[in-house]
Amino acid sequence: MKCPRCKLINPDTAQRCDCGYDFETETVERSYLPQELLPQKLREHSSTRSLLIPAVVGLAVFVGLHVFFVRNWELLFAWGGVHDAWWLNSGRSVVVTLVTLFLAAFALLSFLGLTWRAGAAMWVGVLGGMVLIFPTLSEENNLWPIVLFTGGALSGAAILLGAAVSAAVSIINYRRS
Repeated sequence: MKCPRCKLINPDTAQRCDCGYDFETETVERSYLPQELLPQKLREHSSTRSLLIPAVVGLAVFVGLHVFFVRNWELLFAWGGVHDAWWLNSGRSVVVTLVTLFLAAFALLSFLGLTWRAGAAMWVGVLGGMVLIFPTLSEENNLWPIVLFTGGALSGAAILLGAAVSAAVSIINYRRS
């Protein structure tokens, strides 16, 4: 069920939303969230503009990685290969990309107090980067749907894992306090 206060989707069995809204009495009680995170959480749920930041971060991280690959392809990744500098054309570049996306998602969600929606927005930014960069490569682009699906699945998994670890750390820290 959707919270009328912050728009967070809650399980149907929830009695109270994270923001403190009580579904039975339709009143606002004390939130389950740490007080220092609550204002950011409420801003995030009440405004889609706040999702623009993670999307731009995702786009910037992906484009930044591509620039790094272009500049260092022969030295670090290609080793005599003839493929363009694209993150899926080398096992090492795949690892570098996925680790970087994991760390960026973890940092963004942990340190800024953002939620899963921000992780999804970051992933949309990464997909946007793929859509912008891939057609510029000199190789034939007839594999575009496969590349977008594979790249999207891998990058989404890395971002999802970063978000999950961020959520786990947040829960552990909340329980300790």
